[in-house]
Amino acid sequence: MGLFDFLRPATSGRTAAAKKPAPARSKAAVPASGAKSAESAAVVKEFSEVSDFSRILTQGEGAMYVVPESLSSYLIAVHTAARDVRVLRSCEAPQALVPDLNRIHRALLAHLRQAGFVVTQDLVATDAVIRQVRTNPGQRSSNNAKGAPLELFEQIVDLAERSGASDIHFEVRGNAAQVRVRIDGVLEPLANGGGGRYARRDIVDAVAAGFNSTRKGNTGSQYEESIFCDCMIGFDTSTASGQLRFQNFPGRLGPKCVVRILRAERPGRAVEARSQPERQVESNWRPAPRAEARPFKQIYAKAGYAQSHIKLLRSAAIAGKGMILIAGVTGSGKTTSLKNFIETLPGLHEKAIFTVETPIEYEIQDCHQMEVPQDQLDEAVTQQNFAKVFKGLMRGDLDVCSVGEVRDGMTGNFLLQMSETGHMGMGTVHIHMLTNIAPRLTNKDIGLTRQQLTSPHILNLLVYQALVPMLCKHCCLSLEEALADAEIAEEIAELVELSRSKLFVPTDGMRFRRPGGCQHCKGRGTMGRRLVAEMFQPDRRWLELVRSGDDYGALAHYRSFSDGDLCSDNMTGKVVFEHALLRAIRGEIDPRECDQFETFERFELSEATLNHQRQRGTSPVLRVAG
Repeated sequence: MGLFDFLRPATSGRTAAAKKPAPARSKAAVPASGAKSAESAAVVKEFSEVSDFSRILTQGEGAMYVVPESLSSYLIAVHTAARDVRVLRSCEAPQALVPDLNRIHRALLAHLRQAGFVVTQDLVATDAVIRQVRTNPGQRSSNNAKGAPLELFEQIVDLAERSGASDIHFEVRGNAAQVRVRIDGVLEPLANGGGGRYARRDIVDAVAAGFNSTRKGNTGSQYEESIFCDCMIGFDTSTASGQLRFQNFPGRLGPKCVVRILRAERPGRAVEARSQPERQVESNWRPAPRAEARPFKQIYAKAGYAQSHIKLLRSAAIAGKGMILIAGVTGSGKTTSLKNFIETLPGLHEKAIFTVETPIEYEIQDCHQMEVPQDQLDEAVTQQNFAKVFKGLMRGDLDVCSVGEVRDGMTGNFLLQMSETGHMGMGTVHIHMLTNIAPRLTNKDIGLTRQQLTSPHILNLLVYQALVPMLCKHCCLSLEEALADAEIAEEIAELVELSRSKLFVPTDGMRFRRPGGCQHCKGRGTMGRRLVAEMFQPDRRWLELVRSGDDYGALAHYRSFSDGDLCSDNMTGKVVFEHALLRAIRGEIDPRECDQFETFERFELSEATLNHQRQRGTSPVLRVAG
């Protein structure tokens, strides 16, 4: 499902009252709802100031909010990134339309916020700018005074070189493009006075002009934005000379081209080290603080992770290197979790992040997503396509890469190479239980060795997760009601007896699925699903056990970190059965859902857990009514 597929175009609706706008002194001026008046606010007069958007949300098929035709030339909303939206309103609308325009503007803002979007900019613009936004399919900006495409490319290289950059990232996203440069290991916008933003066509043409000029290397064809290609060209600016190494990546929203600056040594000056580089920085750009990210705690908690899980996820993200592997069966939310992990990385906007997907399932914020074509009739062709991608990525000045499912030696070895070179590599593994991750990666299909996998700084975080159905709160059965139902009473009595006598957990709060459900759950007995998980950051002892082939010993070591309390929120050292059991104890899921991880009869308590639970005592055997 696409980012906006779940939203339906709004037809009507009341909105919260907005502050009364200041009266306009100009006949044409339109006051911004709940903000300062249009004539006192800065008016956007150039398309280049707002060209960085990927989709228009108020027009066309699938619009999430339909602005009346009479006002569509004066009000528009565009998607800029993740859940961020920019709204533009005309300052030149006819006076007769101003009341309706104000009302629809307020309704639009309310609808966006109710749908979970963040209105990062609510701007006033000229009719000409709004018209360009409405009709722009990514053309060259009309106000580009930088000259021909090759001249623009040379200007960008000169700016980057004088700033001391090691790499230039030309990134196209929908109708817009941005140029970022890596300086002192951090990506920041090119200091061009506009946040590094350009029109799509300007950048694509500039990259093509640079790529096609005096090419050297293994690419004999002209530049094409839709293919992987690379080359080397020479450069000579007023301050340096050398080579530029191009690596182009096609992508879902447009191409990305990474250009490495390879400076040649000149007399009296060391290579790539000037005594006083002309560091230029965008006036409104500041390095992101280390902990800066989207509200990861709320995102992960809403998904269903325990607080102890969230701490491990954060620790892995801050580490910034090594393999992050999320395991589970089909439909367990692995891809969604990877998306959330990427979008909550600290310093997200300062990183170069790539994904290799087949197919692309979600749009991921600040990430260059590539879909690798597959040949269903010839696996060798598919392997060649992946090999081309992975070879290019190692020249892509990347920080993080997600490869989707780790299913063969190529994806496994690429993740290993990423970790060995100090990068962060992420992937999913289609298996059952965390303890099976190492055996899966070292089997004949993927072919990593236990020695490779357990070397220092290779594995960062291992996750196994599943989704379990939540009980309908309107019709779920209490323990007494379940025992009174002849159809399920015997099964429930046996399960509850095992819970009390073997696991020593309370059962009074347990709830059970009502056969046939109710009108609220449409007869299912359940409403929605929540996540249960087990998670571990490998330590030296665990790695030693896995390396020696002692997977049972590694599992016992993992479980030794448990607090032994099956009723506590702390999931450190606990397996997924225990996370599901806690939800059952609290009446969130039917206890029978735990059986998909382990049966109550076969589940083995760790020694620490057994001692802790025995202190709770046992409960008398239940009597089944009837």
